[in-house]
Amino acid sequence: MKLKLAISAITAAVLIGGGTYTALAASHGTDSTDSTDSARAERSDRAPAADGPAADGPAATPTAATAPGARGELTAGEAVAAALARFPGAVSSVERDDDRAGRWEVDLFGADDVRRELTVDAADGTVRVDRAGRDDDGDDDARDRAALRAAAVDVRQAAVAALASVPGTVTSAEIDDAPGARWEVEVRGEDGREHELNVDARTAKVTADHDGDHDDRDAHDDHDGDRDARDDD
Repeated sequence: MKLKLAISAITAAVLIGGGTYTALAASHGTDSTDSTDSARAERSDRAPAADGPAADGPAATPTAATAPGARGELTAGEAVAAALARFPGAVSSVERDDDRAGRWEVDLFGADDVRRELTVDAADGTVRVDRAGRDDDGDDDARDRAALRAAAVDVRQAAVAALASVPGTVTSAEIDDAPGARWEVEVRGEDGREHELNVDARTAKVTADHDGDHDDRDAHDDHDGDRDARDDD
């Protein structure tokens, strides 16, 4: 029932219209009720943290709203909430870090229009800035901004929609900057299998990814490799 209510909230947001990045420009980081409901649906025992201003720095102390409860580590939606609590903005991707246990990687565009790569501790919600304002990614940033502007469904709503289709745990979600705005969401199902799903960024409709295109995965792995190399420096 909660998942059905969450999808209804997503549908209402889509009918209202307006991209997630455009909404950011208008609100300067004020989180919507729909986003809050989506995170609650992903884990009903805790609501996400409210968006709020913060400055760059090595780490931010987790708040009661972002710290995990007795059930364990932060979900993808809660990691996004922790990142947005420090840097209000529009999230373009969230992914469980396979190389560094107990961490989420979150990429977002802040209210200041600066792209930041963040690491969120899955145990306590601490947020660390890995990189901000990469000059060499101008084209990539522009494509991601355009995709976020075209999206009526944000990353947390996409995660909820994916879980309504395949119950389990979201391990990653990323905006696809190709034409036909969509979120690419990976879910580890209750059966233990990995499911790759596409969530329409305008309607929240979920379809299975049958492309079998390994090029995107290889590019994604290259991105992770670059990030890990920077951590070793």
